[in-house]
Amino acid sequence: MEKRYRYIPDWVYYFGVMPALGALPRHAGYRLARSQGDRVSRSNPVHFAEALRMLHMAGEAAGIAPGQEEKIAREVFETLAYEDLDTFYFPFWNSNNIRDYFEFQGLEHLNRALSRQRGALLYTAHFGSVCAPVVALSLAGYKLNQLSRDSRGEENFIAAYREYARLKIGWMRRRMSGEFLLIESNRGVYSSASSAAASLRAYQLLRTNQIVSMAIDVPPALVQAAAPVPFLGRACRFPTGLISLAHSSGAPVLPFFSRRDPSAPERQTLSIGEPVPMTGDVCTDLASAVSFFEQALRRDPGQWLCWDSLSAFLG
Repeated sequence: MEKRYRYIPDWVYYFGVMPALGALPRHAGYRLARSQGDRVSRSNPVHFAEALRMLHMAGEAAGIAPGQEEKIAREVFETLAYEDLDTFYFPFWNSNNIRDYFEFQGLEHLNRALSRQRGALLYTAHFGSVCAPVVALSLAGYKLNQLSRDSRGEENFIAAYREYARLKIGWMRRRMSGEFLLIESNRGVYSSASSAAASLRAYQLLRTNQIVSMAIDVPPALVQAAAPVPFLGRACRFPTGLISLAHSSGAPVLPFFSRRDPSAPERQTLSIGEPVPMTGDVCTDLASAVSFFEQALRRDPGQWLCWDSLSAFLG
């Protein structure tokens, strides 16, 4: 779901409203972005209804109290608007001011992993914030390489979003000292050749003791391989690429998630966890990685952006 407005061209949202909010003082910009989240939810009634249905289905397994589903669904769309607004702050972030925006927790886990000279595989989800933590860690002094879907040529996305993706990736590259490993996709499917090339490059970077990060909550229909693991009380399919790369490279796998301060959403806490125990079995290790994500989601269900896509993982 990349459409933001129902009656107004989305170019206005991406290249008018969001840049204008980004020009305001941080607290004011993010307070006004909350109302944009409400507008986006009303502009996408089908996606809002599906998110609400999935929240009802997940219920107690997701730590959701009865009667809180609609409130959480609205928080999801607010979080989406905050994520969009983050992009227009990237040009102004630097190594001197990044801690005005982010509190870092668990950096010692990453430092310890890198001291073992096997690289580090970081994984996150579309939770709280997706791209901003990558920029933040880079500005905090870590050479981070990001493995991501290339949204710039995806025909399933509207033209305004594709242009916005070009802008975002360009700004991220200027702030990162590492590489952007982009996987081409079209009509909702990853290119197998592009995926293989990006995975090979990620393997090479890990073998030189570098950091590679990626998202774990990629819809399984996009990728070449996925496996069922327990998630929110059900069997859900998640991509196996993270675990396969860990097994082949020997790199430790560490979860990292960014949580927004509900009273000041311009402030985020980026937490890095201890390495996920690896057994050598893909399904077992994938289940362990997903369980860390589930714990984060249970604490803050309104910060997961993909509730309206949960049915794509069921299986």
